[in-house]
Amino acid sequence: MKKATPGSKEKVNIEDSNNMVDKEIRASLIKGKLPCAVAFKIAEKAGVTTGTVGDRTDKLDLRIVKCQLGCFDVEKAKRPGLDAVKIETELTKVLQDSMVNQQLTCFQAFEIAGKTKASRMHIGDATTKLKIRLIECQLGCF
Repeated sequence: MKKATPGSKEKVNIEDSNNMVDKEIRASLIKGKLPCAVAFKIAEKAGVTTGTVGDRTDKLDLRIVKCQLGCFDVEKAKRPGLDAVKIETELTKVLQDSMVNQQLTCFQAFEIAGKTKASRMHIGDATTKLKIRLIECQLGCF
């Protein structure tokens, strides 16, 4: 029987957790890629941070796609229909009050979506139209 060393149980737990997250990631791929919303569900199910899921996805050399805020779309700023998106005055105020140096974190954007009952994609569209840069992806993508 192997003798336990100080801290070894913690290392095994981290390794087991990483293996479980890796398995969930692989099982959740769509066309070889992991959608952002699915990454968040994996984090919740596995009891790990979203950053951990992002790190594990990166270590597996996989890509996260379909950002809930629309950040991975190359044509996001030019997509059809963006000009028609209406940004409520109250939402504009909340976004502008929350940003620092024309920037808003991904976490803040999610929080604002929850508080205002707006979809995350609508928040992403609003930040694009208001020229607010989204930073610090919770999955570590940007």
